[in-house]
Amino acid sequence: MKYSIDIIVDESTRSLRAFAFIAYFTAIGLQNTEIHPVIYCEAVRLISKYTSLFDLSNLSENYMVKVYRKYLWRIGIDPTRQRPSHEAILRKVLKSRTFPQINAVVDAGNFISLKHLVPIGIYDLKKISSKVVVRLSTSGEIFHPIGSSTALSLPLGRPVLADHEKIIHLFPSRDSAASSVDLRTTEVLAIAAGVEGVPVTTVKEALKELESVLTKYTYAKEVVSRGIVYFGQTT
Repeated sequence: MKYSIDIIVDESTRSLRAFAFIAYFTAIGLQNTEIHPVIYCEAVRLISKYTSLFDLSNLSENYMVKVYRKYLWRIGIDPTRQRPSHEAILRKVLKSRTFPQINAVVDAGNFISLKHLVPIGIYDLKKISSKVVVRLSTSGEIFHPIGSSTALSLPLGRPVLADHEKIIHLFPSRDSAASSVDLRTTEVLAIAAGVEGVPVTTVKEALKELESVLTKYTYAKEVVSRGIVYFGQTT
């Protein structure tokens, strides 16, 4: 059965004094594996290139790092404490000079995030409801991030992506363990996060390449839906 999700935007996001957007698609029929050698080799090649291009001491001056940091500052988040996800993985690979292997689907998302320097999230469709909303968090709302045994208590007004039961993405920084991709995943929702100052074409290009990689290397049978949503205020 085809599984399609349309992301909708809640009225609460109108109060955000910063503009952002999410491009997305849903895909079915994936065959996930522990690793895929081509994805890994391409990622290692990219990291080798980046180690000669980037310096951790002045990484914040890179445009695609700076613009997402600026967005977080504008919504009251310190980006040195909660880094945008693409910056977090870039810093991680520059320090270790290795590419973290999770599984083929997740690795594909991390590779594309590094290549285009935009935050990418991939979620197991079977672990989320058919209604997905961009909204603002309520005070004290709980979020369970991937890679942490500690749940976060969120402040009022943080932009999130959520179903009717839980938050699946803390925009544009972290994803939820509750909707994480594993080796049994066959259907996914994939997103790319953009903010004011990032061309929509850049985000769409990243998502298009992710779609291609998942089709080629995890044998995704069909992309069921595509879309883009906008929220917040432009300056």
